[in-house]
Amino acid sequence: MNGRILLIPSIRRKGGLGHLVRMMRLALFWKGKAFLFLDPGDPLHWTEEDVRSFFPEFPWDRYLERNPELQHWDWVVLDRRSTSLAEYRRLHFGSHTLGLDEGGEARPLFSFLVDTFPRLKRKDEPNRAEPRFVPMLEANDPLESPSPQSFPYKRPFLLAFGGEDPYRLTELAFEALVQEGVKPEEIDLLLGPAREKPFSKPCGEILPGGWDAGRYFSRYRWVVTSFGLTPYEAIRSGAIPILVNPTGYHEGLARRARFYSVGVRRVSPSRLRFALEHPDAALPDWARGPNTSITNVALSSGHTASFTEFLSGLQADIPPCCPLCGKNDQRATFRFPDRSFFRCLSCKTEFRIHFGGQKKAYTARYFMEEYQKQYGKTYVEDFQKIKGEGKKRLQVLKECLTTRGTISRGSPVKRYGPFDPGSTGRGSWCAHDSGGVPGSGKAYAKGGQELLRGKTILDVGCALGPFLDAARDMGMVPYGIDLSEEAVQYVGEKLGIPAKVADIEDFDPSVTFGIDSFDVVSLWYVIEHLPRVGRVLERVRAMLREGGWLIFSPPHGRGISSLRSPRSFREQSPLDHVTIWNVTQTRRILQRYGFVVRAVRIPSHHPERFPPLVRTLVGSKGCALLEKFFHVGDTFEVYAQKIDHDSRGRASSDSCH
Repeated sequence: MNGRILLIPSIRRKGGLGHLVRMMRLALFWKGKAFLFLDPGDPLHWTEEDVRSFFPEFPWDRYLERNPELQHWDWVVLDRRSTSLAEYRRLHFGSHTLGLDEGGEARPLFSFLVDTFPRLKRKDEPNRAEPRFVPMLEANDPLESPSPQSFPYKRPFLLAFGGEDPYRLTELAFEALVQEGVKPEEIDLLLGPAREKPFSKPCGEILPGGWDAGRYFSRYRWVVTSFGLTPYEAIRSGAIPILVNPTGYHEGLARRARFYSVGVRRVSPSRLRFALEHPDAALPDWARGPNTSITNVALSSGHTASFTEFLSGLQADIPPCCPLCGKNDQRATFRFPDRSFFRCLSCKTEFRIHFGGQKKAYTARYFMEEYQKQYGKTYVEDFQKIKGEGKKRLQVLKECLTTRGTISRGSPVKRYGPFDPGSTGRGSWCAHDSGGVPGSGKAYAKGGQELLRGKTILDVGCALGPFLDAARDMGMVPYGIDLSEEAVQYVGEKLGIPAKVADIEDFDPSVTFGIDSFDVVSLWYVIEHLPRVGRVLERVRAMLREGGWLIFSPPHGRGISSLRSPRSFREQSPLDHVTIWNVTQTRRILQRYGFVVRAVRIPSHHPERFPPLVRTLVGSKGCALLEKFFHVGDTFEVYAQKIDHDSRGRASSDSCH
């Protein structure tokens, strides 16, 4: 996490102080860039004065933020247990959001989810579920508790029931231990700052609870507590936790985490006696063995033991808004450790946010080594094959220009047709051909080859130029742009075609090539990479002449691979693919941006990707027919024409764009 971070804990009365303590520790770790916001929006919350009185030693003036809406935040971390939709929309402040053990109705809205506690319901899986992240005392934390070896003699019992203990579990556990023969002076108490009544019975030492109370745990053999941060920190400190839970909800979480519990608001004498007689049985199975601390378990498993280190590594690669319409209103569809996929609630676009922080570089190494690993040959060796595919695409464009009525479905394409069955399949090439009226048909008087001849085409993401070379063979005037300097150098020197290093988002054709507009703009397997695709569609429309054509191809979000396993399709999707497209969605999107789709082509067929039962029933040829007629190929091509009127009904972009 880079930049400024806002930490919003739960400060709800009778909700414990563990969420607040966790955020206080994060604020200390991220000195100078993380700040606490004590949300005053609920009368059931503790007030700022209450919280400050609980932890007077904490440097509140340095870490407290009272007006977060006036600041810019790169991340907002919410540790509130259950955030409502209204609360989320009020508290996200247009930033990336991280939900820490969030289980409320706003759970699907978070950019990233971390579950350190187990969950009773499996719905809405997190990006990362890691119980080893519960202890917030890190190896480099100034509040690091002493190691168990620092106290060769350990006190027997510590009762620690949080900052409030509203159900007076301290008294309950104390009486149960005494009844089992434990001497009162052997039982120490850790009393939280929000506890209303003092403990009145003779006992051992009474320790003041605070935000750094975990420093005491290594002094004890047993820590009697409730489910929350404390049992994890007790294990980390070398103590054995025994749980007495306040509610059935906490009991369920304790069982899921495999902690040893002796009851809910009551203590089972037999279970308590068993735990005292068999200490190892009271430990969760994941904490048993020679290395019983959470730190050692984490290191032996290969995971980082540092929660703060993990959070520091989270870097989102795009803004927290839809790449198409710019709205910050989406719900998660799938989550993975390094990515979250969302569906925009405004325009229905599906997109992903990657949290790895590294962007793919398309250098000479990609066109040689990486391409060869993926396809078995280098890009240069595959040049003629890719060029041949480009000629097929231009053939489709020719048929779009020359065919009246339904677009041809013949060779060389397997199957392509009007996107909309009600479409006439007609279109004008430019204003002087048809008077700027789509479908007038005047442009069809000339042959398709003649219409392509002399027309300008810009290939965005041209790579080494096979499609540009094919366009030149068809009589067109090609231009290319790419982010790779090696690629445009190859196109210019080897092919003799104008090509420049440029980003389509800020590309100006008049500056780069000395021309104002193009007849065709192509983006072959490029559009899914664009982090601000809405802005790009605006720019493409502006640089196309009247009746010009936008042609592109993305992977198909409703192709056979995605239909068979939606989760696997997204998990295996390249990290630099930002948006997921499908045939139905494409028509709707392009119409909003001033285009009408004239044809869709499924460029290749893979019957082997169908389920075995389907292959058995219909055979390979039958699978190919299903792909063609139902548009379920794993990629598809779009041939769309710029329309002349401005009745697009497009939503305006917000500040993200």
